[in-house]
Amino acid sequence: MRIKHLTAIIVVPVVLFSLTIACSSTKTVKERPYKGQAGRTFINEEGAAAFGLVVELSQSGIVVTDSQTGMAGPFKNVQGNGTTRLTLSNSSAPIAVGGEGFKLIFRSYPSGLKIRSWWWTNQKGKRLGKKKSG
Repeated sequence: MRIKHLTAIIVVPVVLFSLTIACSSTKTVKERPYKGQAGRTFINEEGAAAFGLVVELSQSGIVVTDSQTGMAGPFKNVQGNGTTRLTLSNSSAPIAVGGEGFKLIFRSYPSGLKIRSWWWTNQKGKRLGKKKSG
């Protein structure tokens, strides 16, 4: 009986020590820097309030969001980060016609990022007006 108890006393601390070493020896993952960047000021000139924005990029990219709020300009939702087509929606308020607009920055890992086209969307996500280039 004494050997069984002695084995438990030795095995448990060894296992716990091994788990501690395994958890503390995790490698840090180095982030790749973004090399491509493109930006644009978006102004609604469609004649109707806009509720969303779709942007098509020349290569897979992301839109830069505010570090505090997570918003991209006035938009709370971003779909398609990491792809060539990003859909921004759920604006804090409808984007009125005219006005000063807002600037968005897009980034990609490869250099040479460009905005190919973009358009405003209505409350149902349907395109307002025509596609605009770059």
